[in-house]
Amino acid sequence: MISIKNFKYVILMIKSEPLHHIKKLFHFFTLFLLSIIKKSEIDYVIAIYTLGKSGSSSMLSTLQRKFSFLNVYQLHFINCEYIRENHSKDFAIRNIDKANKFLRKHAENKIKYISLVREPVSREISSFYQNRQLYFKDILYNDFEAINNLIESRGYDLALNWFDYELKKHLNFDVYSQPFDKTKGFSIYKIDSNTELMILRTDCINTIGTIAINKFLNTDIKQMKSTNIGSNKSNSLYQKQLKSQFKISKENLKKIQNSKFMNQFFSAEEIKNLYTN
Repeated sequence: MISIKNFKYVILMIKSEPLHHIKKLFHFFTLFLLSIIKKSEIDYVIAIYTLGKSGSSSMLSTLQRKFSFLNVYQLHFINCEYIRENHSKDFAIRNIDKANKFLRKHAENKIKYISLVREPVSREISSFYQNRQLYFKDILYNDFEAINNLIESRGYDLALNWFDYELKKHLNFDVYSQPFDKTKGFSIYKIDSNTELMILRTDCINTIGTIAINKFLNTDIKQMKSTNIGSNKSNSLYQKQLKSQFKISKENLKKIQNSKFMNQFFSAEEIKNLYTN
């Protein structure tokens, strides 16, 4: 049952991007109805467990259409301690409740986790526009200097450290101790008899996303379903303009380029070419 706080969150999101979120709600109810009549084809649960604004909505939509709404979940945070210490009370309550329900329901199930990797600057820009109405409504959509300064002041720590904050603690699995195939853009790891993990780069979804998913889930998906894409939103022009003129301080550039996150998932040449201005 949806809580009052979650209902208020949904209403606020609809107000911020009416057409986009009404389409998402329609899509949600369509999937829900299909799931009621559709028999599950798998004996495991799929959890898209990844930091927000990394392409998870498109992955979620694709997999729920294939396997049913009841077998595929989207989780951004499970580490309740971290959420309480680093996010607002409302945000923490929403995510802790969601995580606890998932963990209670599927404590004995086989779970296949999917985590997505996106370079941090683009992720932070998308995150700002997604959450502006909630946390930054005093900053105008086109006040690029103010947005740039806000993002820079936050320092990209969440994007660079999410795998340590979240996945390492929850799954007791250190992704940085394992090789990642930078050429393919994805890797699959067997953690234990009930748990597997696939890590996929967001920028590779359109080229090898279906190949990666089909290999990991032993299925035959033909095409990714695109939802929640920044270019489809009313603020897409603002996002593009901000990205084209975004300025990274030398300190943050060095932190990003030297981070274990970037060096784990991107080649040296890619890291060098990512931020040219």
